[in-house]
Amino acid sequence: MRLIEPISEKLDYSMDQTLYSLENFGNTSAASIPLAFDLGIREGRVQNGDRVLLYGFGSGLVHAGQLLEWNPDEQVNEPKPL
Repeated sequence: MRLIEPISEKLDYSMDQTLYSLENFGNTSAASIPLAFDLGIREGRVQNGDRVLLYGFGSGLVHAGQLLEWNPDEQVNEPKPL
């Protein structure tokens, strides 16, 4: 959280708009992004048409991001419980 909170603040996003899975799964490294995104979908925090920024960072100055608009394929089944 010590990196997520300042980055969210710098981007002018509240923590309510930030998806994270640390409390549910601990530090899962590279898997944190898809886990948090899936959790956000399951909890109804990601809605059809939402713009979502997926952003990851690693040791040193390694970082990458992707901005997408969430429009799931209606033919794909609903997520199943974990």
